[in-house]
Amino acid sequence: MLDSLYIKNFRLFKELSIKRLGRVNLIVGKNNSGKTGLLEALLLYASNASPDWINTLISERSENWEVETSSRNQRQPDDNSPLRHLFYERHFPQSVDAGIEIGSLNYPNNRIHLHTRYYQIVENEEGARRRIPITKPHPFDLMDVLKALEFQESRESQPILLSYLSPIEAIKPANQPKMAVEWVSSAGCWNDKRVAELWDNITLTDLKEEVVTSLQIIEPKLQDLGLTIGTEQKRFVIARFKASKERIPLDSLGEGMSRLFYLTLALVNSSDGFLLIDEFENGLHYSVQSKVWELIFRVAKMLNVQVFATTHSWDCVMAFQAVSQNHEDATLCRLGRSIRKSDFGSVMAIEYDQEERQIVTQAQSEVRG
Repeated sequence: MLDSLYIKNFRLFKELSIKRLGRVNLIVGKNNSGKTGLLEALLLYASNASPDWINTLISERSENWEVETSSRNQRQPDDNSPLRHLFYERHFPQSVDAGIEIGSLNYPNNRIHLHTRYYQIVENEEGARRRIPITKPHPFDLMDVLKALEFQESRESQPILLSYLSPIEAIKPANQPKMAVEWVSSAGCWNDKRVAELWDNITLTDLKEEVVTSLQIIEPKLQDLGLTIGTEQKRFVIARFKASKERIPLDSLGEGMSRLFYLTLALVNSSDGFLLIDEFENGLHYSVQSKVWELIFRVAKMLNVQVFATTHSWDCVMAFQAVSQNHEDATLCRLGRSIRKSDFGSVMAIEYDQEERQIVTQAQSEVRG
């Protein structure tokens, strides 16, 4: 597990430090305070900057719009690459030292690094083309030069991404991920293939029962779940209820049931890794959130999962606080903007331990009451 977190030059974060993390961590903050960006940083860390995940993050934010709306054969200028959006202030750094850095605050050698590197395209007499790393090229040489992202962990470095092609392509095979990592977006849904993969992982295991049990928080009469294949290999999640022969598609049972299904399915597939949940409260009525947190704390400990969730709902914070009082390994962290002259506007983090959470939530309850 990560004991702490350090993020540099990624998204909104010029430099962010979180001194302590727990097994289950709730990140709170106003809009545009960097909550989703923090989860994205953790995703890059856990996946060792997987090109597939980077593609997903850029596509979900529509940051590849310039590539998608241009001609397939039209080369995009390096400075217009969608990958620039990953860096602080949305432009590529001028030096290696200004690259992205993500990992433990306390153990710098375990961090990952992403920085830019130029490659000269060289063609031999047989027509074979090679990429040779160079320093920043002369402007007149840019037609034969590629700008790439270079991934580095400890002392090992590897070029992984071409910057301006769509889809983004790997120069070399991607590194193996550090650990399992599952992402539940604020929309809370995946494509059929992904659902099928995660479901197949737990079929005929006790973990399937954890998913069924989780949905019984909302609908106690639920008896079982299954996946069935339709035309064109489309998969449907089907529910069956006690004392009924009717089989009902999960999608027809409401947003809360679908959200909780995706969340729990991701949780039981995150053994020895990370579960990242954006906007935890989406689709979940406040009256069930405490029970969902209880499920998360229990299963996360059982499967050695480190959970990071975001919210801007006070009901969610109160539910988390109520459950976390029985669990020492929990952290509440608030992201906000600095008002100090020295770093005005920079995103900063404040962590609350068990005692501090009790004081903060009690004070807020009295104000609201």
